[in-house]
Amino acid sequence: MSQQIKARKQLDPAKTRASILKAAFKLFAERGYKGASIADIARAAQVRKSLIQYHFGTKEELWNACIESRAAPMIAAIDRMLAKSDPNIGELLTTRFKFLRDNPEVRKLMGWASMGSIPVPPFLMEKRKQLIGSFAGDMNPNQLARMLFALSATDGWFHFRSLYAVVAGEEAKSPAVEEEFLKILAEVAPKHE
Repeated sequence: MSQQIKARKQLDPAKTRASILKAAFKLFAERGYKGASIADIARAAQVRKSLIQYHFGTKEELWNACIESRAAPMIAAIDRMLAKSDPNIGELLTTRFKFLRDNPEVRKLMGWASMGSIPVPPFLMEKRKQLIGSFAGDMNPNQLARMLFALSATDGWFHFRSLYAVVAGEEAKSPAVEEEFLKILAEVAPKHE
């Protein structure tokens, strides 16, 4: 048996796929969607470009898979909220805050996303439709403004946290300040009327 055939038999498709996803997400977070090439991702994952195409097809499909794998905890939180008869947006915002706090690479990715257009994965568009369908008929302009304010405050908290620490001191990053921020967030979050 040739060395090439032996090497192929030792390949583990699940490990290869996981390695590609890990490398891709890291590069997307560091460079943004447009700045991370398939060649760069292949080098980082130590695979041939053809393996990326085999496992994911296009760069956009790889992007979608990266986002879906990392967003799974938030999607689960949205699904739990939507399953309730009286959904609590404050709960969802708290979950999102903790998710962003615990996932710095996701925060970096969001920073890149805020600076230019990115492909929005179909599963996110579907969740968006479900959320809007759940609240759209019930939300008045005040509630929508509160929700958008709460989302932007959460994003801003993480995008500018280092600057806040320079201005207000390192205690701005403390768990006590985070807890107070979450209380304020819950007060601002829209309520069903």
